[in-house]
Amino acid sequence: MSKKWLSIFCFSLLIITVTACNIQSESAALEENSTSESNMADDDQTPQSLKQYRKYVDPFAYQIGRESWDDAEKVDPDAFVVYYIYMGTTDEVEFSSDWPKDQEYNNPLIPEDVLEQFVQKHFDVTAEHLRKSQYYDADKHAYWSGGIGTTVDLYTVGAEQTDDSLTIRYIGHIDSTDYLATWDGNIVLRLEEDGNYKYVSYGLNNFHEEVF
Repeated sequence: MSKKWLSIFCFSLLIITVTACNIQSESAALEENSTSESNMADDDQTPQSLKQYRKYVDPFAYQIGRESWDDAEKVDPDAFVVYYIYMGTTDEVEFSSDWPKDQEYNNPLIPEDVLEQFVQKHFDVTAEHLRKSQYYDADKHAYWSGGIGTTVDLYTVGAEQTDDSLTIRYIGHIDSTDYLATWDGNIVLRLEEDGNYKYVSYGLNNFHEEVF
């Protein structure tokens, strides 16, 4: 494997570590999610005045922040399932004990309407696109869930609001034993009158990396 492709592989692997064969038990998934959230909470490099924007930025430590996009329909549908699982560590999403479990791993199966309606609150994306995800089970009308993890640290460095448009800038950082990466992120959201928000676009810029 060339160094170029090795670096691309490392970045993809480190920014999101969940695969169809890496689904854990419900208790382990919740524990790992809590650990990931705790790691990102150590944001001393973010000025106090900008910490209010953390809820908009943190999801981009996962697959939704892997590459630039200006159309949610062009984002890998797996990224939205991972987004929903991450949001289960916040007060916006609650995994119900009434949901069925998969027989092999005993993880919750997220009802299709529950996941799709929530994702569509924050992204202009169709259910048809979401159901292209490898985690969607058409027979069960549900999405598979599991544990997720990330080695990414994100620090908000600026925010600007014009009317109903909010632009947030952050610095991303990965520092592992054999891989180092830094980049700038630019997130644009539309703020709605009812208090909801939607992501409009995302730019990943000034990407630099080293593979040891």
